[in-house]
Amino acid sequence: SVGPRGRFTYAFRDMLDAGATLACGSDCPVSDPNPLWGIHAAVVRQRRDGTPPGGWYPQQRLSVAEAVWGFTMGPALASGQQTALGSLTPGKLADLIVLDRDIFAIEPTQIAQAQVVMTVFDGRVVYER
Repeated sequence: SVGPRGRFTYAFRDMLDAGATLACGSDCPVSDPNPLWGIHAAVVRQRRDGTPPGGWYPQQRLSVAEAVWGFTMGPALASGQQTALGSLTPGKLADLIVLDRDIFAIEPTQIAQAQVVMTVFDGRVVYER
């Protein structure tokens, strides 16, 4: 246990409120690289099994929109690739996924169960379930 210093881990809300650009990702290979699981964790501050009850320092939660931005536009900005990546904008690469549910409309605890039904890379469908 890290004791009271644990409040400084994954302080996403504090960082965002201070004006930091959140460039989210995984700690792979320590944790799974699935970005939906990362979005889930940032929003509910819990593991997929619902622990810890109430969330790990729940005051650090992000909204779904903030977490998605942190996994899309944030890394594009941090890597200097914002003119080509990070959003669906004319002139950018059409890299995207289609999910089996709208993660902006469902209960946030269900985000981790969303499944990819299509992947588009550089404007071409490369995976379809």
